[in-house]
Amino acid sequence: MTTPKQRIRNAPRHKQPGPHGLVNFLAAFSFGLGLYELFGGGQLSEKIGLDGREALVRGYGLRELGAGALTLAAPTAGIVSRIGGDLLDIATLAEPAKPGKPRHDNAVIAMAAVIGVTALDLIAFARLRAA
Repeated sequence: MTTPKQRIRNAPRHKQPGPHGLVNFLAAFSFGLGLYELFGGGQLSEKIGLDGREALVRGYGLRELGAGALTLAAPTAGIVSRIGGDLLDIATLAEPAKPGKPRHDNAVIAMAAVIGVTALDLIAFARLRAA
């Protein structure tokens, strides 16, 4: 009979995780964000200082849903489309994130979140290219 310590020592070593776990997470994130933007576009646009631009935010929701589907169907193309969408989101948030704007703080937080997700997208892209 082996001891727990021996079982741990003899356990198979796992390789570095591949890109697909991150890719699947990013696809799921796209679906969740896309649904929120599509159905909560009015609330979201108000929170981040894009008042009166609910249709734009809902359109971004459709784009995000498409990016999620593409990411599952063709991961590299999907991640590239997500990165393009991230850049568009950052550009859109630039105006409400300016100092002195009514919801400046919320827009800055939203922009920081987009930049963080962009970093994940870039990591996923690099892993896909290396695989």
